[in-house]
Amino acid sequence: MKIFLQHIPLVVILALAAVFFPSCKEKEPDPAANRCQLTVLVTDESSRPIQDARVEIGLLRQSTDATGKCAFPNLMVGTVILKVSAEDYLPVSQSVSLTPTSQTEKVSLTQEPPYLSVEGDGIDTKEMNAKGTVQIRSNTAWRIETSSGALSFSPREGSRNGTVEVTWDFPEEQEDEDLALAEFTILSAAEPVTVPVRCHLPIRITQKEGLIFNQAGAESVPSIARLTFSRKVVPLEAWAPGYTELGIQAVDDHTVDVVMPANFVDLGEDYGIDRLKVKSASGDGVVFDGKAVVPFHDGKVAVEGVYKSWYLTKDESRLWVSTEFPCRIYELDARSFSVLKSFDLDWEPGKLQLNPYNNRLYVIDRSHGVLKALDPASGTTLKTITVERDELDHPDTPVTVAHNILFADNGLGVLVTTCADGIYRWFFIDSRRDDVVEHYTPFEEEFGSSFYDYCFSDMYLDHSRTKIVSMPWMHVDQRVFIIDCLDKSVTWFDVDNRLGSPGVPDAGGLILRQRMHKEKDLAILCAPYSMTVYDYVHPAYTPAFTNGLDFRFSFADFCYGESFVEDVCTYVFSGIAQSNGIRWTLFILNHTTHTVQFAAPMRFEDAHAFGDAISFLEGDRIVLLCTDGNGKTYFVTINTSRLR
Repeated sequence: MKIFLQHIPLVVILALAAVFFPSCKEKEPDPAANRCQLTVLVTDESSRPIQDARVEIGLLRQSTDATGKCAFPNLMVGTVILKVSAEDYLPVSQSVSLTPTSQTEKVSLTQEPPYLSVEGDGIDTKEMNAKGTVQIRSNTAWRIETSSGALSFSPREGSRNGTVEVTWDFPEEQEDEDLALAEFTILSAAEPVTVPVRCHLPIRITQKEGLIFNQAGAESVPSIARLTFSRKVVPLEAWAPGYTELGIQAVDDHTVDVVMPANFVDLGEDYGIDRLKVKSASGDGVVFDGKAVVPFHDGKVAVEGVYKSWYLTKDESRLWVSTEFPCRIYELDARSFSVLKSFDLDWEPGKLQLNPYNNRLYVIDRSHGVLKALDPASGTTLKTITVERDELDHPDTPVTVAHNILFADNGLGVLVTTCADGIYRWFFIDSRRDDVVEHYTPFEEEFGSSFYDYCFSDMYLDHSRTKIVSMPWMHVDQRVFIIDCLDKSVTWFDVDNRLGSPGVPDAGGLILRQRMHKEKDLAILCAPYSMTVYDYVHPAYTPAFTNGLDFRFSFADFCYGESFVEDVCTYVFSGIAQSNGIRWTLFILNHTTHTVQFAAPMRFEDAHAFGDAISFLEGDRIVLLCTDGNGKTYFVTINTSRLR
């Protein structure tokens, strides 16, 4: 064989090999033969195309266009899982067999039923005034309705999922409930959802009041801090600054008294209780444990300016006040001391008076020494009155300067003037005659007394509002004048020089302050160490209150109250300036029984008193007028109904 093959040509051998030994390499398949394109058409139950439907095949994702279609090119033939979803529709998952040809698969989605839900089962809080949020899940529009006035919402309506801020303000009236309850309902096309709001009510102090026991004749009498709570409470304990335990006791279901030693508080101070602890009487475990500052006066209201004068209207509803630094006139609400209006002036005001006859505001212009009648609504000057000397009777008398003014209800008033050499006169002013000066009487001729002593710093209307009772200052032998504004008659009496304190230099006959009785023809005179009641219709003295009273200081004054049933009583303040302010002693005197019914110290820090520093309003308040020395005037009120 070998010899045979050697003699056969090579070309013949290769041809024979191709016949008997074919090639081992296989032919490669065509890739396009195993691929296809799938188009998905998504419609609703009415065969309307759904745009933005999400179509998933494995890791591949597409969204349908406006025709409801999306395409997946170059997919392997075989079986795939097709997932289709769209907002507001139930999702669909189905199997699709892919062949080597392009194909379209139609998927129909069913509308999702409306739903509405809220995370959680309500709102729980321990704050009566607070905010919270709720998360709403919905596939439709919704709105909130509630019958509770304690709840408000932002927003109150919306569409689909949303966050709502809920604000609640539970009223204090729910004081005796363990929980304050309210609810709101969310309405939509789905079933409504009701959301409760529950508040574990805290214990709050709703009223604080300082009560002072009668300290007349007592060296050490405790005071009371009375606190009223928003819920029924049981008292536990109270501590003063410095870890001093205080007495604590229940007054009623809501009120607790804290008893403080007399050396811990003065009438007029605010007292801080370092620790006060009470618990809820309902047994819900709520406890108040904190501090409490108890006022022993009703409040202190400030206005800008240093006090010059004030006038209380006839109905005691409004208070007119003049100040300097700045020069201004205020009209105040006499109960709250809120400013109703004010007028800035380019001159310094002094004494002022609202004339009840013509409703003009008469003000002494201290800068120019004249009397001005102002429009109380605008502050415009309507009339300027200048009182000049009488050339015939007093050719050497210089021009007089307005000093004080007071009008009776019939429009007739008294104007007191002074001049450069100290002569004081008074004039009748008739507001019915365009404010013309009608008559004047010089004191030194009518009464034959030292002319420089009649400055008439105090003038008051009597209870009939037809007479002016005036007490000019004198160092010795004082007089009180009674001017009848109906017939222009003038009467007077000399103050008994035995009044005051015998043996004390310049004390006999020295009157620090006078006031008229609001209901009787009585003038009440305050001397350094005593008080006297004078009947000016049937001239008679009734000496009173000569024991235990020290009125040496010029801050003594009077007013009348209705807190004691025996008679209208006199409230007297005697004050002395201290380094940290003014310290008064308050005396409540019954001038029928001549007894001291109440005496207590008062201290107002950073305050300085004036001589005309007290009035009584609406039967239950004492009002003190003072300044802090820094350009502010304060009105400090004390409720006399709590004085015992």
